[in-house]
Amino acid sequence: GMPILSCLESIKTETHVFKIKYLCYLLLKEIQEGHSLSHAIKKIPYSSFSSIEISLIHLAEISGNLDQSLHFIQKRLKKLFTIQQKIISALIYPCITLAASFIIMFAIFYWVIPEFSALFSLHHRPLPWITSVILNCAQHIKKIYGIILLIIASIFLILKYGVEYNFFSIKIYEAFINKTPVIGKIVKTTNQIHFCFSMFILLKSGIPIHSAFKESIDHVTLPYSKQQLHAALNDIMHGKPVSQSLKNTRFLPYFAIQTINSAENTGQLDDAFHTLYEQLSDELNQCSDRAGKTIEPFIIILLGGMIGMIVIAIYLPIFQLGSLY
Repeated sequence: GMPILSCLESIKTETHVFKIKYLCYLLLKEIQEGHSLSHAIKKIPYSSFSSIEISLIHLAEISGNLDQSLHFIQKRLKKLFTIQQKIISALIYPCITLAASFIIMFAIFYWVIPEFSALFSLHHRPLPWITSVILNCAQHIKKIYGIILLIIASIFLILKYGVEYNFFSIKIYEAFINKTPVIGKIVKTTNQIHFCFSMFILLKSGIPIHSAFKESIDHVTLPYSKQQLHAALNDIMHGKPVSQSLKNTRFLPYFAIQTINSAENTGQLDDAFHTLYEQLSDELNQCSDRAGKTIEPFIIILLGGMIGMIVIAIYLPIFQLGSLY
């Protein structure tokens, strides 16, 4: 029941985050000049509110249920944050392990193995093939790691700018992303979750289906799926059912299309998208858990195999030298 100005003043006083404190200051200034909350948020470019959230606040100000809309937005942001943290927690350990392994292997090849190379060269005996390979790698370690880094950087740049500058089609780009082990499934499911939750929030707020669909497309980051969804929007505006239009895009799984089709017949489309959001969120949680459990042993096996190969390559010549005495 507090006035909006009192709420913002209270938040500005209590928070220790400078960005939020400054945002509240700007909002207070705009509202005191006679602007609405939605207009004030829209006017501030770094407010971090999406177009969907601004639209919801604007509609709530017209209908007089601002508290309910803000509660919806709070739930949405909390859910999205939970999904983001789930993905980060599943992937951060493997990424740190890989990076640490990369550095450790470089140190071994750059400082440790050359010492053994000098030792073996004193005895002028033929070395096992695996030892020769390891010693050659150690001699050219800077070039090898430079090539590896160049390949990784090239892949990143191609993925980042390939579609923008028409190096390849968006269909090929998205197919590559989707086929990437573990990451592809997480990216696709995350896009589906954002789309379904946006549809639920907007339809629940009374926004027409075509407007809700158009706003929800903005939260899809996969370029080919986004293009297909725009084609589906065109079909919806020409009178086709939502389920049939989405089926042609292949953006959502089959069970989701069936759920939407049933909901269209009963007039509960918003509840259907909420159900899909919950199901896809559970699927993403399971996928994230599986990703962590699958990648971790693979990294351990890979690192253990590389260390084991180095140990064998170093000790074989030592055993040969020992047999001479």
